Amino acid sequence: MGSNQITDQKEKEKIKDDYTLNKVPREKRNMGWVSITNITFGIATAIFYF
Repeated sequence: MGSNQITDQKEKEKIKDDYTLNKVPREKRNMGWVSITNITFGIATAIFYF
């Protein structure tokens, strides 16, 4: 019974932090603009060379 309660609590936390259909709150965002720009240029370069 104890392990079921821990598992249920972890599942509730996962559901609470699921932002699949909603915007991610600013305090939960962990990627900066530099990282996002770098990834975007990397994908664009790969498509160009492909």
